[in-house]
Amino acid sequence: MLQASIFPIPLSQRISESSQIVLASLESQHAFRSEADQQIYTLNVLHITAYLKGMRGEERLGLISIGGNLEDEGQITYPSVRLQKGKQYALFLEPDPLGHSHPAFPELLQLRAYASVQGALPLEGGFYQDLLYDAFAERYLLQKVFEKTGEAPLRADGKAYQLQAYTSSTSASRMLAISSVSSVSATGIAAGTIDAGRVLSIQGMGFDPFLIGATGSSVEFSSAWDGGISFIGLDDKDTDILLWSDTEIRVKIPGDAGTGLVRLNIFANGSVTHPITVDWAVIPKYSIHQSWTDTMRQRLELVKAGSVNNDGYAFQFDNTYWTNLPAVNAFLNAVQTWRCNTFINLSFETSPNNAVYVSGSGSQVRFASSATLGAGVLAQAHLRFRNTFSALLPSCIQQNTLWYVTDMDILFVDNPAPFSWNFGPNPTPANSYDFESVALKMVGLASGLGYINQSGTALYFSLPDGQDIRNLSANEIVAGTHKVTHSVTVTACKTQLAGNGLMVAIPGAQDCVLDLYPPVGGPDSWVEKPFVLQLDKTKNQLLVEWKSRSISSLGLTLLDLQGRRVFQEAWIQEGEGIRGLDISGLAEGIYVFRLVAGEDSWHGKFFR
Repeated sequence: MLQASIFPIPLSQRISESSQIVLASLESQHAFRSEADQQIYTLNVLHITAYLKGMRGEERLGLISIGGNLEDEGQITYPSVRLQKGKQYALFLEPDPLGHSHPAFPELLQLRAYASVQGALPLEGGFYQDLLYDAFAERYLLQKVFEKTGEAPLRADGKAYQLQAYTSSTSASRMLAISSVSSVSATGIAAGTIDAGRVLSIQGMGFDPFLIGATGSSVEFSSAWDGGISFIGLDDKDTDILLWSDTEIRVKIPGDAGTGLVRLNIFANGSVTHPITVDWAVIPKYSIHQSWTDTMRQRLELVKAGSVNNDGYAFQFDNTYWTNLPAVNAFLNAVQTWRCNTFINLSFETSPNNAVYVSGSGSQVRFASSATLGAGVLAQAHLRFRNTFSALLPSCIQQNTLWYVTDMDILFVDNPAPFSWNFGPNPTPANSYDFESVALKMVGLASGLGYINQSGTALYFSLPDGQDIRNLSANEIVAGTHKVTHSVTVTACKTQLAGNGLMVAIPGAQDCVLDLYPPVGGPDSWVEKPFVLQLDKTKNQLLVEWKSRSISSLGLTLLDLQGRRVFQEAWIQEGEGIRGLDISGLAEGIYVFRLVAGEDSWHGKFFR
């Protein structure tokens, strides 16, 4: 399951609000573009093991999840249900209020998961893994559903469903052991890269005792998408398995793998696990485009998108979002944190954009209802990407094929009841979620980074209420820097990319601070600012150039990034002129300023 920031929905509520509850496995998947909103969805055709609620007598149902891959474009959405073949799930389903369905399957009832990723629980080790609650056995689930609904579990043919017997496969029947797990290179273990040196080596014995090779066995990793409560396999065995012998296995690590365990399932010989630490992750693209003979793992690159004057990606806010100045400032704080630590070129437009979500129309930020996002979802990020090949771009083939990010669209729930938003800068109280912390996570995911399975970090899969995570960890900075570094590397394909071009990295920390935040008056107050702030390092002064000819009473307050006041001064400005303020007592770093002129005021940041 692919997911991001959510808040807990009790099992009792999921049982009550779902129209169908089923035990099922994935049979097939079919991506399509919805005519209603132009987003990409996936129809997951389910094979029903049992109906626990809402008996229909059909052996197959459809589950619509947002995100998917078409031939030359794709979309990854956080959060979104992602099912794997070979696993069984307990699924809580409801009609899709937006009416999305795959038009090629009109006979199939197509539903969505109630409460998004909290409505699709994988069966691992004999227990259904609940994202934000304790795992539970099948007997417990059947009992709770019966208590709420009075419905007995039935198979699709109407016969009574019998509890499944669980047989552990953790004990090998023959000699099987992992002695060590390490990266082939000395640069640490990272997931999702295509770097030649970032390959995982698993050493031990008994990996292939019957000479069946990799086709009858599998490698799995703890999933970073759910904090490690479930396992995920390789995205493509043919390209990700580099070596499989009786004593060593070498694999590329999937982008959704996280710190936890690596598990070997040896055909007819049981399973064995070993601890693994995954430092960071990026999300790759698997494709046979262009001119490959087999599927290959490729990068998702950041390029130049938007207006001709923009050297990266510019977020656009709709009118409703613009009216919430605290939400704008909290989001821009998160954007600036990524800019100043990784030099990714993210900025924002000062004019509202109310356009619908269409790939290539710009990176949009807005509020949405809980009905749209799903119960328990705090925010949703859409990473959209395309392939560049055409007859006009002959260099964009094989290893030079360019898959590039077109949009980073982000939605926030307008009312996270029974919780509330904290827009900062004060610490977040209990029963509230910190908007900047959620935005920091969403911006990182939307730019193509993967989850890091370490609690207390921005890219951890969940965020508890009452907690602030407004800074990046060292590993998150390494991941973002890695993404920017290979994205700005010049290739023949990138220079030929029509209508776009290379993203330009932020030159350095002195240039990473965003321009003025919106004035307190809101979006309608976007006018040319009547002042300029400049730093005179030789004199340790902050120069305030006032450009109005009128006499004004000015006041400047500086806060550090923890919200503490570190400087304050007021003066009478008699028309145009420059005033130097002594800031020799401030250490180097980023500071928030508030400049007040009568009833007008402005917020912003500068780098000391």
